[in-house]
This record gives sequence, C-alpha cells and structure tokens, in this order.
Amino acid sequence: MQKPIHLYIVFNPMLNNEGVYPSQAHEFYFQLKNKAKLGEPENAFMYWGKLNVNDCKDEKFEEYQEIINKNKLSGEDTHLFISDYHHFWVAKIESVYEEIYKKDHTLAFYDDKNVGIWFKVTDMDLLSAEFEETSFYLNQLYVENEFEEQVIESIHPYIGGVQFPLKVQDKSMERYFGNTFAEDGPRVNRQNALIENPKMTDEIKFQVNSFVIPPQVFSKLSNIVKSEILSVETVFSKREKDNPELFKNILTSYLKILENVMSDTMGPVLREEYGSCLFISNDGKKFYEHKMDSNIPINEYKKVISMQAFVNLLSDVSSFGNLSLAGLEKDNPELVFYFVNTLCPILKKFELVEKRECLQRVDNEMQISKFEAIDVRNEILGVGCKGVINSLVKLTLLKYPEKQFKSVA
Repeated sequence: MQKPIHLYIVFNPMLNNEGVYPSQAHEFYFQLKNKAKLGEPENAFMYWGKLNVNDCKDEKFEEYQEIINKNKLSGEDTHLFISDYHHFWVAKIESVYEEIYKKDHTLAFYDDKNVGIWFKVTDMDLLSAEFEETSFYLNQLYVENEFEEQVIESIHPYIGGVQFPLKVQDKSMERYFGNTFAEDGPRVNRQNALIENPKMTDEIKFQVNSFVIPPQVFSKLSNIVKSEILSVETVFSKREKDNPELFKNILTSYLKILENVMSDTMGPVLREEYGSCLFISNDGKKFYEHKMDSNIPINEYKKVISMQAFVNLLSDVSSFGNLSLAGLEKDNPELVFYFVNTLCPILKKFELVEKRECLQRVDNEMQISKFEAIDVRNEILGVGCKGVINSLVKLTLLKYPEKQFKSVA
C-alpha cells in the first residue's frame, strides 16, 4: 500500500518578525486556537497562504486537491508540513483555494503579498523547536510519487531544484490528528510546552533523556507520546502543593501515555501474527475470534487499542475455539513474558484498567492522592526502576530494529 501523500513548504520567519510572535507560524497557530476555542466547528479554521515568487499561477493547483480527495477516500488526513528549518509544524488541511474572501480567517501579514495558493487549515501543532529534532522530522519526509518527477530519499535544508508545495510521503506514517488524545477536541486546543515555554521544555527533555528515558528510546516514541510526556513533566516540575486536581491530571496523562505505548508496541505484533483472523470492537476495548457487525479485523483497525483489550485477551482467548497464543509466544517470547509477568501485575497492582475506565467518564469524581499519582508516574516513566516505556520499546525493537512508533487515528 502506498503511503499517503502530503504537502511540504518552507517559510522565511524574518518576513513577519515585527509583532509579538516569534514567527508568522506562531501567530497563525494562536489565531487558529482562538477560533477553535469558540466552539463553532464551521468557523474553526484559518487559511495559510503560500507566497508566489512571481506573478504566475500555480499550474499544479488541481493536483493538490486531488491529493486531498484521495487521502479522504482512504481514510487519511492530508498534512501540510511547514518549516523554517528551526521549527517544524504540522497542519491538517481540508481543501485548497486560489482565492479566498474571508480575510478574518487569515493573517494581516498576507494583505500586501502575492499569494498563489491558500490552504484551509483546521488543526495545527508544533512538533519541534530545535534544529537537530527538526532535521530528524525532515529526514522522515521523502519524495517518490506520481506527482513529482524526481525521487528524493529524504528532505534536508540544502535541497534544490524543487517547487513548493512539494508532494511528499512520511516514512513514519504518523497520524497527527487522530483521536489519541481527542478528549479536548482538536489538537490545537491542547497546550504545547514547545510553544508555551520552550526553554523549560528543553530543560525537561534533557532531564528525561538523562535520567529516565535514554535518547535512543525517546526518539522511537510517537510524537503525541513525546509531547504528552514533556507537557505533564513540565506541569509536575512546578510542584504545586497538595493539589488534588493536579495529581488527577498527572495520573490521567500517564494512563494516556501508557495506553498509547502499549498500542504502539504490542499492537503491530498482534497485527502481524493474527492479521485478519483476530477482530476488535470499534472502541478498541475487546477482541473477538469471529467477525460481527460491531467489530473489524485487527489489521484494519487504525485507532488506539485499549489497555483493557490487551489485559482481557489473556482470559478471552481461552474461550476462543481456533485462535491460540502459541504462535505469539513462540515468535515473541520476551515481549509475552514481560507482558504476562511484569506489566499485567503492575496494571493490577494500581488497578489501572479500572481507573482508566473511570477517569474517562465525564461525571467521575474520583479522588487521586499525590502518592498514588507519583507511584504510577514512576512505574511508567522509569523513576527508580527500568520503567514500562523503556521495557516495551526495547522489547519491541528486538523484533523491529528500525521501527519508528507512530500515533494512530
């Protein structure tokens, strides 16, 4: 299956550095965030403009819309990757236009500019704010599709002879705007420590990489998991005194992180082992041996697999007629042993499956103590122990040495 095709552009941050924002991308992000907060989906969008270097129209306009339509038909979002080689942004685009009429849905920066194409953006986030990490994300992009004449193995700042927007594919195939952390709506609604407090985020990332999750493991995590770790650790570093809501939020964040890491690491193993003979419910909470109206094959499931489904699989499979875990244990003995003998006891010790279900209910009034939240955080992150994240990633890399984990929609 061919990877979805996305669009990549570069911008010059020096063209719009006279205001209160570091760049036009930052200003655009906050304008979109303000519109998303209004709770009016029909107005929660902004137009990003691609400046023309001459007076000619973009002759490939129809190709951009064709790419968007093809992605929609296959259930994929179309990403607009935006970079100044220092920062690396990702936006979700719904459509493209040669002309727009709602000037209140774009930046005043474009008023006197020659814009060749407008992208309707409904979500956006900053993935990197440092040169080295931005270089990593650029290297994940490559060109090998029917819309571009040349083949480019990876994108870098010194690439020449190309026309922007460049039609690219993403090696990681990460779905940045899925429902992984969708309780708050669009991703732009969530806080991003890289934007809110970049200096502190750099310090937190250094501490995480130095003391709990080594860089070679951290780099393999999906962006959404890395972002959540940095965000929650930034909050935790403030050390607010005995704030029950704070520690409830810490626990909630680490349960999200744990569930996503479990899905990112163990999910591909199940897909490879069972393919179309193991089925899962649409909410990702239960496995089945047979196809029914409310479930789909595991290899077609694109959402997060619930930790509840993984734990229940051990008991559910005993009632399955033809399905066995024998092949799974034979091909992945270390991962299965860790899951059964270490991870499951941790989940039961802290009653994490039950807490995850309870915290997802809108009307829950569960009280979380400081010590309970910190204990769960330490076990997952690896404070004073190896940690669940380290263990799952390293065990999965035994099977997939080159794997880059990705968020699923």
